[in-house]
Amino acid sequence: ASSVSTLIIGADNAYALGTSTASVLAYAGALDAYNNSGDTIIISPPLPVPGPATPKTSKANADLGFWDTP
Repeated sequence: ASSVSTLIIGADNAYALGTSTASVLAYAGALDAYNNSGDTIIISPPLPVPGPATPKTSKANADLGFWDTP
């Protein structure tokens, strides 16, 4: 946990400074490796199949008006 926190802080700093592309890419690789390290989260019960996500169906489902003017 503390090593992950250190990794994230290092990646944040490398990105914020933006002076070393190699450093940013190294942290990106390390974060990707951690993200794909095999830990799984099982959602139980499984989520339903996603439905349509259009403004029309969203309005019908939420019964909310849309902001039509910029």
